[in-house]
Amino acid sequence: MENEVVYLDHSQLAGDELELVKIANLAAEHQNDGDEQAYFSLFDSKRDPNMKMASYKITKMLLESVSVKSETSALIVALVTTVENGENTRLYSFIKENGKWKITDID
Repeated sequence: MENEVVYLDHSQLAGDELELVKIANLAAEHQNDGDEQAYFSLFDSKRDPNMKMASYKITKMLLESVSVKSETSALIVALVTTVENGENTRLYSFIKENGKWKITDID
């Protein structure tokens, strides 16, 4: 039986912060499903077309912080556990493009 993935908890969030965390969770879900088209639809229009989706499986995500820096810029810091690499801190950078939050980078 496959273990259930633990995504970022957004039960205490609202507004932009809630939207941002939902996008980060969707990115993890699409990565785990191997769905590159859906994964890259979450990114901004300026993303590098040669960018590859990571192939490792995410098992757990723990939200450290969500910060909306400005009306068009935001950052999520999350502790992400993967099958292959264990626990790592990940930074999700966002930009607001045409009124919608899009991922610009995941480090």
